[in-house]
Amino acid sequence: TARAKRDFKALLRQHHGHMYRAWRRVLDPDGTMNLQRSELFKACKQLSWSGDLRALWKALDYDCSGTTTFEELDPHAGRILAQVQYFAVEKYGKRPAQALWAAVDKRNKLRLNYQQFAEGLQATGFVGKSKTISKWLDWTHRGYLLAEDLDIFDQWKPPSWLVAAPNAEAAEQFKRALIGKYGHYLRGWRLVMDRDNSNICNWHEFVSACSSLKFTGDIAGAWLALDADMSGSISLEEIDADACRALVEFKRWATEEFGCVRAAFETMDVDGSGELDVKEFRLAMREYGFPGDAAIIFQSLDQSREKKLQSKEVMFLDSWDIAMDGGQDLEHTLTTLEASTKEATQCSKLIEYSLDGPGPAAYQLPSSFGVTSSFSSTTRFGGAFSFTGRDTRQ
Repeated sequence: TARAKRDFKALLRQHHGHMYRAWRRVLDPDGTMNLQRSELFKACKQLSWSGDLRALWKALDYDCSGTTTFEELDPHAGRILAQVQYFAVEKYGKRPAQALWAAVDKRNKLRLNYQQFAEGLQATGFVGKSKTISKWLDWTHRGYLLAEDLDIFDQWKPPSWLVAAPNAEAAEQFKRALIGKYGHYLRGWRLVMDRDNSNICNWHEFVSACSSLKFTGDIAGAWLALDADMSGSISLEEIDADACRALVEFKRWATEEFGCVRAAFETMDVDGSGELDVKEFRLAMREYGFPGDAAIIFQSLDQSREKKLQSKEVMFLDSWDIAMDGGQDLEHTLTTLEASTKEATQCSKLIEYSLDGPGPAAYQLPSSFGVTSSFSSTTRFGGAFSFTGRDTRQ
């Protein structure tokens, strides 16, 4: 879903420059700052966009409300425009467009070029990116602004976090409330923040989680402190970075080796009990060549604190939307594997690689490998192996 959104935004910028112009010209010409699913699909057809429409809509309509908003498409641009809207509402009332234009166009010119509008906006006391805003509001690309270009400030009701300041202390208070109620970050994350197991929590879900936790502190400030990159969403990494990194590594490994996390769990669950205790889990992870720290994985997944894992505590990872195309984390994993098996692969050439199933594989080595008769012609490799991103270097 994240990739679909990124690709779609790149196409909009390619055709229309900045995101607000693209939003108004293609997606929301009536200026409601809201978008229906049917409107998005129609726009995609007009743009001849060949991406995954369902994934794109899922990325934009976080709360499954049936609509999405400008700030969900581009939080950074939304924040810049929201500063004007909040300033105008505070100074001129709930429907500030007409009064704001009158204050900016004091000489009643009826049309203002970018510089004139920016200077007039600054003269009202607004402190922000006036020049940028003046160009954005001219979404029809006329080269000047009219009073009607400010009408969005009468209709748009941006969320409070767009104009709030990050509050690190409030974020820590929220996390303490989460761990205090559920005793485990992942358990709290899944129960109140990420109920659809997407590893994404949006603003609406965060507000709902605060309500469930009876957290009444600086909600908007806590959100901005957690969503430091202004992406419009947070993941488990912002709540428990160590656990998130460990689980992502485990998911990637399980997917590469077994096809999915479910298959990995079922393979490791030899007795078919539907659960794994600490000993079984660590032994299976070692046997199948997991390169990371199995203890951290177990601790991160053991949401019930019973020192055993049930399938439901693990299989949700199959729903996580993470890159599986050889990103930096995967490259790091493969590098680690290569280093850990360096001594066993000193021969200059591998004659044959064979894999009977998930887990350890066999390398057929030249008969001259090794210096003593204690070496056999076959060496076992206990690490993970993937056919993706195969290293072809000599």
